[in-house]
Order: sequence, then structure tokens, then C-alpha cells
Amino acid sequence: KYGIQITAPKFGASKGEFYFNKETKTIAKGISSVKFLSNQIANELFELSRNLHTDKFMEVLMGISSQTSMDSRQLEILIKIDFFSQYGNTAELLKMKNIYSFFNDGQAKTIKKDKVSGALADILPKFATDVGTKGNKLKSYTITDMVGLLYACEDYVRSLNVLELDMRVRIQNSLDYLGYVGIQTNRP
Repeated sequence: KYGIQITAPKFGASKGEFYFNKETKTIAKGISSVKFLSNQIANELFELSRNLHTDKFMEVLMGISSQTSMDSRQLEILIKIDFFSQYGNTAELLKMKNIYSFFNDGQAKTIKKDKVSGALADILPKFATDVGTKGNKLKSYTITDMVGLLYACEDYVRSLNVLELDMRVRIQNSLDYLGYVGIQTNRP
């Protein structure tokens, strides 16, 4: 009636409690009611969203690591309830989160070669070296450009055109973490 839309919890739109944005005429559900999340984390994420203007999810993950107190479980929950949907579908974002975790939340200095396989074996050498100071081949890669590596991994995941999770899984995630089914497909 008043042209105000109520939205699910979203990065950049939600705080701890319901939040009204006059400019967009939206009321975003807060995330403090989401299982294992708090007002503090909600406010940290909202502040991060105000300072971060990017289309790269890896950059969001780096910001979360450096500027919030959120842990890996809480991050996974938010991904599963489509909190970060502007950066991709749930399945894509979970893959990106796993890659980010593999690189010790962007803090890894070295990675053993025997732990690297698949497409990562092609991507990693572009952003790391396996040559020692004496010119010898090492058993580990020394990462020389972590940000570039993370962006290349994100681009790779996007190129896969990963399908969204099955609707049953998404419904169950909504029930588990929100306590209700709050999925909108915008399809008939």
C-alpha cells in the first residue's frame, strides 16, 4: 500500500534488527535472529558493506576476515540463507568460501604441491613460485600474489556456471537457520 518492500536478510541492507532504508523504500530483516549470529556481527557486516564497493566475493571474504569477528560457521550459515546473493548463487559462494579456507583465509604463505590438484594446479603457478633461492625446485609453492590468486579462483568458479542448490536443500537451510521458509524465486 505504501510502496515499501520487506526483504530477507541481505548484505548491505540488514543490521541486527529490522532496518528501514528510506532511499530504497525497503525494510530488511535483521540477522541477529539467525541461528548463531549476533547484533555485533550484524553491525560489523553492515559497516563493512558501507566501506566495500566490489563485485568480487573474495574481496568480501577478505573484508570479513580483517574487519569482523565472524567465524567460518557463521559465514557458511549466511551463505546458505542467500545473505550474499548479489555475489552469486549459494553453490558458487560455498565453493569460493572453501577455496578461501583452503588458502587459510587468504593468509597462506606456502602450499604443498601434493595438496594442489585439478584446476588449482593450473591457476596457482601464475601467482606463486616453486623455485628456491638456489634455482632448485621446491616441494611447495610460495604464494607471491594472494589477492590475484583469490580473484583468479573466483573467476574460475564463475566460469563453471555452477547450478544453484536443489530447492529442497535451500528450504531446509532456511528452516534450520531462520526457523521458517523464506525463499523467493520470483518465478511462477
